[in-house]
Amino acid sequence: ISFREAHRNREGMNIYYYEIYSFDEDESESTYNIKILTEQKYYQNEEYYCIPNVKRSSKDWWIDPLLIQCSKFDNIFMKLREKHGS
Repeated sequence: ISFREAHRNREGMNIYYYEIYSFDEDESESTYNIKILTEQKYYQNEEYYCIPNVKRSSKDWWIDPLLIQCSKFDNIFMKLREKHGS
């Protein structure tokens, strides 16, 4: 997901605006915008892997999805690759 902008509402919740890039079955690229409502703090200059909470999401709004910094996962994968020589 790609960061677009962020706001904080009166209740102290963060609203993040992201653009999502996905590939359809026919390999055509699609883009759409979502808003993420969360108490968590995410960083604008960081890339994230994102898994929405299906029961708490709509097409435009995602409530507290699981966002994991790509750099943390990528470091684990690189260490495993070095360890196993793949």
